[in-house]
Amino acid sequence: AARPRSRSRPKMTEVKAKFPEVKFEQVKAVLKDKNRGVVVDVREPKELAEDGRIPGSVNIPLADVKAAFAKKPDDFKRLYNANKPDPAKDVIFSCRSGRRALMAAEKLQELGTYHR
Repeated sequence: AARPRSRSRPKMTEVKAKFPEVKFEQVKAVLKDKNRGVVVDVREPKELAEDGRIPGSVNIPLADVKAAFAKKPDDFKRLYNANKPDPAKDVIFSCRSGRRALMAAEKLQELGTYHR
């Protein structure tokens, strides 16, 4: 008999429904005007070295997202060489396929301070 799936983690379709896909024009607008938000690349540093990065984005590997956004602004700046994103602004996550970006958005929402 098949075992029931654990519901401790949501299905990817449930996560996708909560976080709308961001269009390229929105990403360009945020990269152009840092007052609108930040683009966070959640790939590993090795991937960035091999594949390149989005100019102007901040690299925070997926495993570090929740802890990074819980840090004090000075600690965030020291670790990531960027200002800690304002909770009232857009945080756009990127990765290679979109899966880790969705997982990062879910982790950030769990903190309860970021809603966009």
